Amino acid sequence: MDNFKINNIIFDLDGTLINSAGDVVYCLKNAYGSIPEFHNVEISESFIGPPLNELIKKITPDLTEEQTHTITKEFRNCYDNSSFLKTRLNEGVYKLIQNLKHLNIKIFIATNKPFLVTKKILKTLMIDDFDDIITLDLVAGKKMDKTEMISYLINKWGIEKDTTLMVGDDASDIIAAHNNGLRSVAILGGYGDIDKMHKAKPLYAIKSIDDFDNLLNTH
Repeated sequence: MDNFKINNIIFDLDGTLINSAGDVVYCLKNAYGSIPEFHNVEISESFIGPPLNELIKKITPDLTEEQTHTITKEFRNCYDNSSFLKTRLNEGVYKLIQNLKHLNIKIFIATNKPFLVTKKILKTLMIDDFDDIITLDLVAGKKMDKTEMISYLINKWGIEKDTTLMVGDDASDIIAAHNNGLRSVAILGGYGDIDKMHKAKPLYAIKSIDDFDNLLNTH
């Protein structure tokens, strides 16, 4: 890693720190099952990653507005009340968090998941000791994208951009980091398209979060 001090790290959640595909796919199938003509729609883990509205459009681009509303409502009812037993912590995450805490590096999450769901998942997986969590629904009456979430964090905490990293598994995470003047690390083994991530030009690209310790140790 280039010789610069790291005081803060902002992590994406899905695909970066956790694998939530099992619970997401289960609730999507449940939601689509509420509409007879989509009862057998194919839902692959490869779809997972984008915000829910984009995810639904990706799976079934020709849905009517009413059908989209129904599927969204049914999915939220299932997912928001889930016990998240099919959601897994990615390899190396717990150890990494403990190491970063030991180094007095502040750690944050910026995620497309809703706030209450995010808190529940982190508590279930026993990694709920982040310094702050920013979600798409944190600001009332508005849905923030990743660029806005990171900007929100920077302003709230007075974060110095030149000592901060953004870590994510999608090109949108890398682009959001660029938009805020941050260095970024791409996780290539998550949900995002690898070619798109490389084109977004992260400072570093690693296979999984389990390799992040090695990156820190070269710092």
